[in-house]
Amino acid sequence: MGTVVSVFLLLAVTSAFLGLGGMWFSTLLESRTRGVGMMGALVLYGITLGMFGMSESGLPGLAAISPVTHMIQLLGDQNAKLRAPVLFGHEISWLLMGVLLCGSFSAWLTLMLVRNLKRDYPEIRPLSRWQAVGCAAFLNFLIYALMRPGDSFGGGGRVGWFPDSATVALFVVAMNGLILFLMGMATLTPQERLKVWRRKRATGESALFADDGLPWPWLGISAVVAYGLMVWGLLAWKHTLPLEMGTLQGAAIRLLLVLVFVTRDVLFLQWCMLTRLRQPIVKGVLFLGLYYTAAGVLTGLAAVSSEAAARWMMALLTPVMVFDTEVKGLAFPAATYAGLVLQMGVIGAMLVAIGSRLQRPMQAGAAA
Repeated sequence: MGTVVSVFLLLAVTSAFLGLGGMWFSTLLESRTRGVGMMGALVLYGITLGMFGMSESGLPGLAAISPVTHMIQLLGDQNAKLRAPVLFGHEISWLLMGVLLCGSFSAWLTLMLVRNLKRDYPEIRPLSRWQAVGCAAFLNFLIYALMRPGDSFGGGGRVGWFPDSATVALFVVAMNGLILFLMGMATLTPQERLKVWRRKRATGESALFADDGLPWPWLGISAVVAYGLMVWGLLAWKHTLPLEMGTLQGAAIRLLLVLVFVTRDVLFLQWCMLTRLRQPIVKGVLFLGLYYTAAGVLTGLAAVSSEAAARWMMALLTPVMVFDTEVKGLAFPAATYAGLVLQMGVIGAMLVAIGSRLQRPMQAGAAA
């Protein structure tokens, strides 16, 4: 009887999560053709099934999102059963973990859907600014809640994803690069609202942190919150992963560098929304892909000269050098700090370009 109830509960929470995820994905598609929608649904379902592979990772609880995990646990034999996931270092059942994760993610998806009901496509913004900050904090919180450091909860001397606090900090910085970029995309302001905000800002009626303003101040808030959670999380795991001050110092610089590059890219997407491009976000992301490809080519050409030249080129144009595991504390190479200064200058140029665009009359047409 208990197994039957567990199966129905699992089906309910998983179906709700996939259904809400599909509905949310459909709101992001400007082209509502059946083929595009079907491809999106298949990708979402494939990712959900693929989460089963996380069961032996440093974040094993994420596998609870996949129905495959629960099928093995409920219907498989004892030899095929997986190790229990952990929540703040304590083992819990896969069913409870699935309910918690699917329920929490479904709540966020519901918020995004309700917020954008009956809105035209150009006016859709999945989350408000404060909601986006909260969502970014929630995702950071999940990392520390689901983390299984090293082989603390297993045997055989197997080293996991997180053998020490420096590795945890590096992983969190990398994940925040993705989280901040997605948050920035979710809070891009439509052209009409941004023009109104600029007029009110000029007369003192609107603040820098207004909901219809530019997204960069909110990226900064999210980064500060993420760093605060990192300090809390590493201190919470201090009994398992010894923590040094140099780890926190290095993580601060790494997160700052990631924030600067993400802010630059998000402001570029915001600028694209003020142009006459059709589907400006899609084209903007493609342009960013071309930029990073070109940066890789230039780095390869610089490597022909010397390794030092390649490292300088990479540090100036990309945030890759921030993940150099040989750096301790604040002792980053001069090229890394030079890249930080250069990209801050690019951010200033992007703000000037956006301000110039906002001074122009509203564009009625759209270029192909």
